[in-house]
Amino acid sequence: MRKRSILGDKDKSGVTLIISSTTIYRLWRSMRNRCNNLDNAAYSYYGGRGIKVCNLWENSFIKFYEYVSKLPNFSKYKTSNYSIDRIDNSKGYEPKNIRWVSKTTQVINRKNYNKSTGYTGIRYNPKCPDKPYSGRVCFEKKETVTGYATSLEEALIQRNSYIIKNDLPHKIQTFAS
Repeated sequence: MRKRSILGDKDKSGVTLIISSTTIYRLWRSMRNRCNNLDNAAYSYYGGRGIKVCNLWENSFIKFYEYVSKLPNFSKYKTSNYSIDRIDNSKGYEPKNIRWVSKTTQVINRKNYNKSTGYTGIRYNPKCPDKPYSGRVCFEKKETVTGYATSLEEALIQRNSYIIKNDLPHKIQTFAS
């Protein structure tokens, strides 16, 4: 395994640390790259939207590691497919806005890119004029239709009711008329 020196990062005794190409180091590097590198394929979803890495972590892997290693679920990130997630997707990578979560939770928390209705999990199908709106919930690799509706608001109510009834971790959405 190739080792890499992180210049400027020293442990408490003042010794410069050598960091191997660990999973957590690659995660830190990738986080910075998608926020700063215009050539990164994901830049438009991160740096292009103003998502940044806080100055403390941008300049120090050790500071980043010290923080994330104290968060709940840190021990699961290698074995259980856990990753860093921003709690509020409109904010950057900074203390109190990140956590270790499973891939399922991360997918639920992602930014809504649904251009059809503007609501996560609500689809519009003009080929079904009687009930053109449908609600859907994806959880644990399974998609469930929560109902078909004549209006966007009705579909949203059906989806929210399903989420509450089944105690799912999805966000409840409000209808903006």
